[in-house]
Amino acid sequence: MSQAQTEITGNVVDDTDAAIEFANVILLDQNNDIVIGTITDENGKFILKASKGNYRLLISFLGFDDWKKNISLLNTVSLGKIVLTTSENELEAVTITARKPTLVKKVDRIEFNIGNTILSDGDAWEALKKTPGVAASATGSLQIFGKSGILVMIDDRPVQLSSEELKNMLEGMSASEIKSIEVITNPPAKYDAEGNGIINIVLKEKKSLGYNASVSSRYTQGVFAKFTNGASINHKGEKTTVAANYNLGNGKRNVEENSDINFLNTQGDVFNFWNESSDRTTDYLSHNFRASLDYYLSEKSILGVKIDGSIAPKQETVNKTITNVFDSTNTLDSLFVNNNSTDRDRENLSYNVNFLQNFKKDGQSLSVDFDFVDYNSSRSQGVNTDFFNENQNFERNEFFTSTSEQDIEIYSSKVDYAHPIDSTRSFEVGAKFYNIQTDNALVYLNRDNTTGNLIFDATRSNQFLYSEKVYASYASFEKNFSKLYLKLGLRAEYTETQGNSITLNQVTNNDYFELFPSAFLQYQLKEGSSLGLNYSRRIQRPNYSLLNPFQFFSSPFSFIEGNPFLQPSFSDKFELSYSINNKYFLTLYYTYTDAPFTQLSTQDNASQTFRYNAVNLDKDIIYGVFFMTSFGVTDWWQCYMNFDAYFNEFEFAAPGTDQLVTNGRWVTSPYIWNEFSVSKKHDLSVELTAQYYSPRVQGGFDIQERSEVSIGVKKKLFNKKGSLAIYVADIFDNNKFTLVSDYALQNHIFRENPENQYVRFSFSYRFGNNGIKTRKRKDGTQDEKNRL
Repeated sequence: MSQAQTEITGNVVDDTDAAIEFANVILLDQNNDIVIGTITDENGKFILKASKGNYRLLISFLGFDDWKKNISLLNTVSLGKIVLTTSENELEAVTITARKPTLVKKVDRIEFNIGNTILSDGDAWEALKKTPGVAASATGSLQIFGKSGILVMIDDRPVQLSSEELKNMLEGMSASEIKSIEVITNPPAKYDAEGNGIINIVLKEKKSLGYNASVSSRYTQGVFAKFTNGASINHKGEKTTVAANYNLGNGKRNVEENSDINFLNTQGDVFNFWNESSDRTTDYLSHNFRASLDYYLSEKSILGVKIDGSIAPKQETVNKTITNVFDSTNTLDSLFVNNNSTDRDRENLSYNVNFLQNFKKDGQSLSVDFDFVDYNSSRSQGVNTDFFNENQNFERNEFFTSTSEQDIEIYSSKVDYAHPIDSTRSFEVGAKFYNIQTDNALVYLNRDNTTGNLIFDATRSNQFLYSEKVYASYASFEKNFSKLYLKLGLRAEYTETQGNSITLNQVTNNDYFELFPSAFLQYQLKEGSSLGLNYSRRIQRPNYSLLNPFQFFSSPFSFIEGNPFLQPSFSDKFELSYSINNKYFLTLYYTYTDAPFTQLSTQDNASQTFRYNAVNLDKDIIYGVFFMTSFGVTDWWQCYMNFDAYFNEFEFAAPGTDQLVTNGRWVTSPYIWNEFSVSKKHDLSVELTAQYYSPRVQGGFDIQERSEVSIGVKKKLFNKKGSLAIYVADIFDNNKFTLVSDYALQNHIFRENPENQYVRFSFSYRFGNNGIKTRKRKDGTQDEKNRL
């Protein structure tokens, strides 16, 4: 007959009364052997069940002193609030690292706490670029461990449409709102199967009643000036919690580009050489805002509404390109000057209604979400090209205009149910449905040089309708043994899509059903050290813009083209991780992607045109190792570093020739971040960072090496309620992009010099009660908006 068991419960918090999630809770017998163990939930709570007897309870978490207590277990023991104190080593560096450690490795993610570092005085995009394992391009595309197709969320809610809009939005968001950035390389079954990984930006949360507010202002000087001003306010009453945030961005961006294109005959000899130099400036104005209201129907029932908005009512881009054309003897043959002026308006509004029901049993909950996303974009373009002979005498002019409209609506509903079976076992189930409708229209007009009239161009104009429906469900189960943690999940998705090019009278249907298993296994070797293994299968659906067959011309000889026949890609991802003393983290990873899609830059040697077209490649293989650690060198010097080394290989058939191309190489990316407490008395600190990107590959491109060294100084003011910071980015101006494409009669080099070198001045001030907690929830459009 088994002995009756009793419970031990508690709530683990830090000395600011903030809940500590994932703290280790271990029950030891009189011989110091482990009887049972668990981890705290998102509210810092835990439950342990054991037979009656005498025990010792040990609670530990990185950056805090261990908490120990002898317990005589006769009846249920409720320990109430358990406060962990920051360890002495962390206190020595508290000016730099704040309360929590900079880095935490969890079973399915890396948590990067930016705390009181100088990153918190910048914008969210800058913080994202410095996150371990993340690589960002000047255009806003992101990679995790060399893999693209990344979903970005704020508090488990998607925040972006295209990569460029993501970058613009996060540049307008203050990093002072951020608690941590989570890098989820293998998302569990609860998350949508879309994407090769998730970056989740977790905002700060507070707890007590009252209100607080903050204001911030940033001035950035690169080639041109940029301003960002923001404000936020939170109020929590007995029944309601209200939160609002607004950021206004205004300024001008600049990018300089240079290209060399060798046009080849069938023997591979150069018969024409083009050199292009362009200067692109963009005047922008952006409004980014979030507002939420939660009403407590009862102690355990919450009804909430939320709106996220990003409005860019004015974006004017002027791009001037000078192209010199040389013959096979490298003699100037002709030149042309292309002036491309584009005006664009964009509005993205996202609405969410959420109901959360918590039950008597701790951890048991039901969540229901309804979402609607309304996205509208309009763009008008004028392209004016002057042609000159070898003596630079004017010969002729070409001019055309285009207007495009894009309307996208996303409807989504989902339900999630979590049920803990006991203190060591739990399961989750859920279902989701979403429906996407897009309407895209493009009109081209050419100017008749004889009459000066604009004439409709039916060969380039088009209308494209796209619809997509996805039915999904998932189930997951987790079990926490004394030293072993196991989580298994399975997600099923059925997809129906239709693309209708009305002008071309072309309809493309694609229906498919797929299963997405996931498994997580973590074994506790000893206190602070563990070994983990995880696997997941993922899908990457094409962005809506890639499916759109429109041709967007930037000059008479260069255009971007979508592909309605693109197929989704599927990835199998494996990770083996090892942590030592919660300080040194090592991860081995392998990913195989079937039919990955990308945009290839293709030169047509016969017509001497250049296009970016969306295609499916054959495969993408990546395997490597990632190491990271953070430590205090002295009581005034804190250091964080990571090192990523991997092999990446793409295989595909070259456009036009169908020649099999294999493009692969080893890649390394070391990164080091030093923080110096110059004066603790005056709250003055200095940060110095350095990062190196070795040569790498991306589809048909070889990307050359680049590096960045940056420095910042931060001073706290007004009894630590305000802060002033100065940050100098890319001191040596080495963070420039060079892409080379040299295969199968393709031979061109593209160089890009964005404004990665700049000086930023920032000031922020907070007032009111800084202990207000706003509820975090995620909507049902986690990856649909990511593909707009």
